[in-house]
Amino acid sequence: MKIVIIPNETKDKGFEVTRRVIAELLSHAASVYLDAALQIEAEGVFTYSHFPPDADCIVVIGGDGTILHASHHAVRYGIPMLGINLGRLGYLSELAPTQLSMLSGLFNGDYTVEEKMLLSLSIDGAMASEQFAVNEIVFSHSNPVELTYITLADRYGATLKYRADGLILSTPVGSTAYSLSAGGPIVLQDHPSILATPVCPHSFFDRSIIFSDRECLTVSCGSQAALNISVDGRPWGVLNEGASCRVRRSEKNLKMITFHKENRMSALFSKMRSRDEL
Repeated sequence: MKIVIIPNETKDKGFEVTRRVIAELLSHAASVYLDAALQIEAEGVFTYSHFPPDADCIVVIGGDGTILHASHHAVRYGIPMLGINLGRLGYLSELAPTQLSMLSGLFNGDYTVEEKMLLSLSIDGAMASEQFAVNEIVFSHSNPVELTYITLADRYGATLKYRADGLILSTPVGSTAYSLSAGGPIVLQDHPSILATPVCPHSFFDRSIIFSDRECLTVSCGSQAALNISVDGRPWGVLNEGASCRVRRSEKNLKMITFHKENRMSALFSKMRSRDEL
């Protein structure tokens, strides 16, 4: 089994957890690959300068941000990804550093691959090259002292107009990220949908809307100031006055490995309780 490890060298000081993961995988006769730029010396490990597209699995060691960064490779090559959490909550992670023995499930077939829906976007009909969102696409003001004026329309032309600090369009996976902080509901990950949540709306209508995953949503900028667009927390582009952006379900999915499918809700509730204790 060919496994690529993508660690977060900031969170994993001295690559302590990474070395433990390597040892566990090698004990099962896996072929382990690391980016040569990381300069981790480990016996029996292969290094690469270009990501190996024929990998069987990607193991990500870090927080949710690390997983979002690594998802580019997972989606591009259709490789299942497994997260080991070194962040605070790790909504996208499957294992804690104390559960590395469960990696044996990769070799005896004791796991499930879940496919998570993604969002894609286009501005004025031009598809963004290889662009997708695992969590959310956010439209926010470029001038922090002004409100944004955003129009949201469905494929039938029905519209809603927002005066707000911004608008979040998220996947079910992203419903526990920025959308949740903005007051949005939690949507189960196996319920395909697109969730629209306004950020600090200056309106009596401040509720989220859950659309079908078959919907194509159009976001238009009604302000003189442009709207900033971010994808999974990273700046992506701008939407100028009068311009429109279309958001829909991507044709690609993100494959995630889980050992706890039957305990998905229990795991979620446990992490939510941990959040309250922070």
